[in-house]
Amino acid sequence: MNPVNPINAANAAQANLPKALEKLRDIYMPAEPSWWPLAPGWWIVIALLVLIGIYLGFKYYQRKQYQRWQQRVLGEIDKALTEHADNRSLQLASISEVLRRVALQRYPNDKVATLQGNKWLEFLDNTGGDGAFAKKDAEQLTDAVYRPPQQGNPLQQDDDLVKAVRRWIKRNL
Repeated sequence: MNPVNPINAANAAQANLPKALEKLRDIYMPAEPSWWPLAPGWWIVIALLVLIGIYLGFKYYQRKQYQRWQQRVLGEIDKALTEHADNRSLQLASISEVLRRVALQRYPNDKVATLQGNKWLEFLDNTGGDGAFAKKDAEQLTDAVYRPPQQGNPLQQDDDLVKAVRRWIKRNL
């Protein structure tokens, strides 16, 4: 083996340096990636956002329908109180009819349709009445249709029975 003289090696490297520098080129950065077409992950995110938006829109629509229905039913209670302001029996009969319609819509027909008297009042208490329909005033709901017209002492918005009916409707709609 030939021993290499370090000085000769350094001189040879310096002699080849201009040739090596001529071969170098500028560094060019690659082009920025375009935002289109989107990566598959972004398509999944967009699809999920669309599905969430549709779901929330549907829930909003349902809630608005529910609120309209609730307002309509509570409006019927108000109408019964004002239309029959001079006849307590008709007021009670109208309120009882509204309660039955809501109960038939909300609960199975075979469970609600045949209830009468104290069973009906127990059902109202058990499904959101909190004992308000067990009071003596509530018994008038069961037989108001069969009573002769009662002049005077009409139901008012602030009566306990009317408050109990409103509370039951709000809880069951």
